[in-house]
Amino acid sequence: MEIVFQPSWLAIVLVIVVPCVAALSIWLKKGKRAVKIVSTIALAVIVGFVAFLFIRPTRIVVDQQGLYTDVYFEHRFQWGQVKEAGLIPDLGASEFEPAFRQNGMAIGFDRKGYFSLKNGQNAFVMTQTDDRALYFSVEDKIYLFAPKDFDRFYDAVSKYITIKE
Repeated sequence: MEIVFQPSWLAIVLVIVVPCVAALSIWLKKGKRAVKIVSTIALAVIVGFVAFLFIRPTRIVVDQQGLYTDVYFEHRFQWGQVKEAGLIPDLGASEFEPAFRQNGMAIGFDRKGYFSLKNGQNAFVMTQTDDRALYFSVEDKIYLFAPKDFDRFYDAVSKYITIKE
């Protein structure tokens, strides 16, 4: 089973609008044309890099071996490595709510990357909603997932592992 995290519309708008405003300000200023061209090219390279990292669709794959995602770097764990898996009925009101971003991106509830949680633990987080979520304690790491299609994700995971309610 595969779930694709599509980028939020807000992330797409920010990656388009902010660079357009910056490019417009570059070209409206007085100055040498060559400097404007170099500045515009540098801006385009930076925007391309940001778009590749932050607004490309990413996926979570759940199968009989375990869970895999390829956001930023490959994250994979086998079901046998999971010490505990649990349901969080309301992520926004729980101790597992992401509090501070360490490395990654966060626009609204669309979060991907490493975060400090309210309970002080560090976790790899992929969320699209602040509603229901699943957490996995794997060796010394915490993984937190809250896709929009949560029911499908929950059903797929519960085929292979017991989830603490």
